[in-house]
Amino acid sequence: MKFILGIVLAVVVVHAFVWLLYLSVMRLQAKREAGLLSPLQVRLGKAYTFACLAIDVLANIFVTPFIFGEIAQELTISARLRRWVKSPDCRNRRLAVWFAEKLLNPYSVGGPHIKILGEVKP
Repeated sequence: MKFILGIVLAVVVVHAFVWLLYLSVMRLQAKREAGLLSPLQVRLGKAYTFACLAIDVLANIFVTPFIFGEIAQELTISARLRRWVKSPDCRNRRLAVWFAEKLLNPYSVGGPHIKILGEVKP
């Protein structure tokens, strides 16, 4: 039982960390688009974004399968969510829509991070 609770806790903590990285990258992007970053800050921001992408890929491969019950077919968590959002209504689609509507799209710069088409049953 402790092992399962440990896995659940690890999944939650890793995804919360990846979400915080996403928020910081979106903030950097907004500042860059507004012209508020120096050339050095832009270069450092690109390096930071690349590091965040690497963490996203690792989380998608090793942690996200515990949420969606499948091995990663895509490179990033966002790509996985985009695939599930387009799928027929099922648990994983509802989960992907929730992630998109509650955690990603409200903070996305330049439009929705993940486009949601059609109605989702609760």
